[in-house]
Amino acid sequence: MSAIASEGVLELSVPADPALALTARMFAGALAEHVGDGVSSDDLKLAFSELLAAGVDAGSDSVAYRVDLGRGEIVVRGANISSSDQSGVEEHERFARGHRSDLLGALFPRLGTEGGVIRLPIGHE
Repeated sequence: MSAIASEGVLELSVPADPALALTARMFAGALAEHVGDGVSSDDLKLAFSELLAAGVDAGSDSVAYRVDLGRGEIVVRGANISSSDQSGVEEHERFARGHRSDLLGALFPRLGTEGGVIRLPIGHE
């Protein structure tokens, strides 16, 4: 891997459609080759498909993944894993969101959410 690739920015934006889960997973698998030992390919694939599912569940138009290798983070827009402001959300949906958030938190313990933006750290502390 070149120094340019290790410090690069990679982006994928897909419509929030379950049919595109494989596309998100393929991107995550390819990304794993650039991340190194910090995160497994399987963890990235699972996270990307769960984030796409969160976007579908939230009624988003699209889910955008922006990977900044230099900063060691993935920023995701269009996916909602927040457990706050769930008025009008059915019980089964609250259950799914809560467990999705728990799963992503287990895969990425330093995961952060702020204002509809999800940050997944992929670098070493």
